[in-house]
Amino acid sequence: MIPTVQSLLLAPNTEIIDALETRLKSLSITHSETDKTILQLQAREIKRENTFLENRSTLESIFAVIDAGENLDQLKNSIVPILESAPSSINSVEVFRFILKHGMRSETINI
Repeated sequence: MIPTVQSLLLAPNTEIIDALETRLKSLSITHSETDKTILQLQAREIKRENTFLENRSTLESIFAVIDAGENLDQLKNSIVPILESAPSSINSVEVFRFILKHGMRSETINI
């Protein structure tokens, strides 16, 4: 079974990049593909995973702020500038959903 991005995010830090690169290669579109829907789904998933790889440092900055243990207002004031300075491909709603789903501490998700 091919791992999902979520399962790779929960993996130890040393495995994440290699596993995601392998995942991207397994999703690569070949010229023999004929089903447009499959191609569109693969392209969409590849784009999402590339976005994660490109924005990993932004996520690490966010988790460093979270680990500092600030209160909610200070947390918001610290994270918003990070998200605003990040490439437009980062979706702040998805970032906060991920944080809420997987915990407020980076050691919880091994980033």
